[in-house]
Amino acid sequence: MSDPIRPVGDEVPAISHPEVPPPMDRRSFLVWAAAASLGASVLFMGATVVQALMPPSRSIEGKTKVGKLAVAKVTELEVGVPKLAEYGDDVVFVVKKDESTFTVFNAACPHVRCKLQYNSATNEFDCPCHASSFDINGTRLGGPAPRDMYAGYFELTNGEIVVSGLEG
Repeated sequence: MSDPIRPVGDEVPAISHPEVPPPMDRRSFLVWAAAASLGASVLFMGATVVQALMPPSRSIEGKTKVGKLAVAKVTELEVGVPKLAEYGDDVVFVVKKDESTFTVFNAACPHVRCKLQYNSATNEFDCPCHASSFDINGTRLGGPAPRDMYAGYFELTNGEIVVSGLEG
């Protein structure tokens, strides 16, 4: 009876070893590294160009084309306390100044579009990126922002603040 593990006739097949490539010399390595670096650079530049040519997926400058959108009910607002609300891809602050006066501000800082935060201790809007600050009326108080906060276009309809667009 033949051994199932050993081939017939005691012939042991030769084990083939894959051929090991010779070690890479310094010049070949530098050529390879330069080509890889150049290829990566071209890939990243190409991706940057494609990204620059495509329209942004969200409104960077407050030009969302959502039309009129109700963002807050008047009964939900407190005098002097801004309410954060979404307007399409943008975010706005709705401020009730008194019982009949309202304002809407784009929550994007006019400097480089960081999202502003309301600081209730100082009653100001602060930019967490570059320390610009604005009062409750949207007036620039300090920092690198070049202007006051961007305003929103709105109307009061059926007890709701309806935003129709944003400056900027």
